[in-house]
Amino acid sequence: MNPAHRRKYITAVAVLGLICIAVAGCLYLFASPDGWLTLQPSHYTSTSPPPEDAVLLIPTEQDYQQYPHLKALLQHPGASFPISDNPFVRMKQGASVVSGQEAGELLGKYGLGRGNGYILADDRYYNTALIVT
Repeated sequence: MNPAHRRKYITAVAVLGLICIAVAGCLYLFASPDGWLTLQPSHYTSTSPPPEDAVLLIPTEQDYQQYPHLKALLQHPGASFPISDNPFVRMKQGASVVSGQEAGELLGKYGLGRGNGYILADDRYYNTALIVT
């Protein structure tokens, strides 16, 4: 390869590399979660149980191992965790990101559709209003 072609080839590769870096940077900069997972605490306390017709769910240690964000939500009522499968969001937000699959499983097991459902954890009752925004 003669020097003129070699220079053009190196320039083309450098420009292509810069374009790739710029695109990845923009994707990272504008990456946003698909939603947020939030647990709304109820007004019930350990001395005031929910109504008799309520569905009471008691998470097990296996649930906490399978859904680590459930334990964090119960320990910090009102906390929110971003939901996304986007790798750029996962890089930007860190370990607090809930995958779409985990959010779906949590909602199916503990979430919406149970208007009279409550979770009992640490002697406190929580309304099962897991909210995805």
